[in-house]
Amino acid sequence: MNTAFVESCVAERHNYARHAFTSTVGWFTFFVTINYATMGWLAGLAGKPKGNYPVIVLIACLFSAQNILGIIACLVMRSYFFRCNRRILEAQALLLRTKSIPEDYTDLGGQTCLPLRLYSTLIVLMIVALVPILVAWCLFAVFYPR
Repeated sequence: MNTAFVESCVAERHNYARHAFTSTVGWFTFFVTINYATMGWLAGLAGKPKGNYPVIVLIACLFSAQNILGIIACLVMRSYFFRCNRRILEAQALLLRTKSIPEDYTDLGGQTCLPLRLYSTLIVLMIVALVPILVAWCLFAVFYPR
């Protein structure tokens, strides 16, 4: 077995997961900002002349759909991190069997270089933050003055 290849795979998988997480946090920040900015803009139109209600309902429906997709995207990312962690564990097990890791890993206990608990917790918090925004968009059209 080519241990250098396995070690390279572990490092690349970890780097890719870190990049994916960083991109997810950037997307989430932008996404939530756009949601709140649009809600504020539409709330500012509430005192303006009427007749915009069908457009408001359309915008609320579009943002509701986007938030549902955002929640699904968070679940997909969380699943990816669990798969990535499992694959890193499998690669580490291969390296341990070949004794190519010079350190003592007897206390490894299923740990990898991937901070899975942190990534998973933050993804769950992102979902928790998106659910009230989704509910707000669903109720926005109902309570918006006609």
